[in-house]
Amino acid sequence: MTQRLTRFTFLCLPGFPLAALSLAIESLRVAHEIQGGRRFEWQTVGETRDPVPSASGLKITPDCALSELSPADIIMVFAGAETRFEDKATAGVIRRTLVKGGKVAAISGSIFALAETGLLDRHTCSVHFCYSAAIREQFPDINCVETVFHEDRRRVTIAGSLAAFEYMLHIIADEISEKVSIETACWLQHPVLRSNEASQSQPGDGKSRTRDMLPAQVAKAIEVFSAHLETPVLIRDVAAEAGMSLRQFERVFRRELGVSPGGYYRKVRLKAARQKVIYTPATLGEIALSVGYGTSRAMSVRYEEEFGVSPAQDRSRQSRIRGQY
Repeated sequence: MTQRLTRFTFLCLPGFPLAALSLAIESLRVAHEIQGGRRFEWQTVGETRDPVPSASGLKITPDCALSELSPADIIMVFAGAETRFEDKATAGVIRRTLVKGGKVAAISGSIFALAETGLLDRHTCSVHFCYSAAIREQFPDINCVETVFHEDRRRVTIAGSLAAFEYMLHIIADEISEKVSIETACWLQHPVLRSNEASQSQPGDGKSRTRDMLPAQVAKAIEVFSAHLETPVLIRDVAAEAGMSLRQFERVFRRELGVSPGGYYRKVRLKAARQKVIYTPATLGEIALSVGYGTSRAMSVRYEEEFGVSPAQDRSRQSRIRGQY
């Protein structure tokens, strides 16, 4: 990071993750306390001056409306995955910030709102693993990666609340010192500082471990399964890619994850289907084909077995929840 980043605008939309906003602000506050002076300025902004509800229901009252925005080095957007910009002028404000040499950052689910403006087209973006299938489906011009955060031509994408904190720690290191950045992390008892290219932590779906704690052969198989959603891959071919016989592969997979390779693969495809059901407008038929099912009926049967609700009911329920913001 070579551009100075000292003036922050935190743009909050309904359903924003409260932890992400709090950690972003706290990191700057703690850095000031450690340093014994003020280096950073920040303001919370809404599309209007009205209080903005977070995903937890707690509300913040913005310092000002976006139309009253003071100049900023970076606009950081906090929103739920279901939230979109309501004011057409919002995208214009963000574009002007970019034109003037500033940056824009999308934290976690707010990538959907920013992607709809077209500002992320043909850019590489870090997408939280729980949204990646939906983003790939709805915005094929975005190159998705599952790193902690990523910057491409002044567009910063950040995967999750702790990732937002880590991004701020990198800024503190650049603007003040690495020593202050590390001490800030320690004040908040954050033990490890990851680079922007570090992979996101993902559940391993077995024995309460994250994916990076699984044996390399199992992790490789999971990677292959995830890469073959639309066109199903044969289990014996995945075993071969993992360097094991089919029998050994099934034994190791069951030992580590408590489920057969075929059962796990079905779960991967259904989780991707659920992302698309909840976060995209694609038809159930389109979603079924995109995760390897010939018909929406075939997918719906498995979907209801896995999640206890049909895709149509799930979509309707999530729409009602979004309407509460």
